[in-house]
Amino acid sequence: MKSRREILELGVAAMGIGALLPGCGGGGTSDDGGAGTCTTSSAISDNHGHILMVPRADITAPTSDKTYDIAGSAGHSHTVTLTAAMLSDLAGGTSAMAETTLDNGHTHFVTVMCV
Repeated sequence: MKSRREILELGVAAMGIGALLPGCGGGGTSDDGGAGTCTTSSAISDNHGHILMVPRADITAPTSDKTYDIAGSAGHSHTVTLTAAMLSDLAGGTSAMAETTLDNGHTHFVTVMCV
């Protein structure tokens, strides 16, 4: 298990390279009237095919906690919950980090930021 310091360092490093990671959600930079996904970037620790997509509406009008499935091509699933406060932070330009559920003997730390 990674120390809290290692996890935070991973999150900081991901902010610089987030746009290059395959776990990025993103609907582009054009205004699509609120449909699709917000232009977000996510970093998933020890990733092996998981993907997080955060719908634009979840960030622009957060009213409750949201849970996302990040299965992707990993062959197993995890979920991660972003609280309404975290989603508001994303809208304000701050990154959010949360731990996934345990599956297949491990968890992941997910860092999400709006770009």
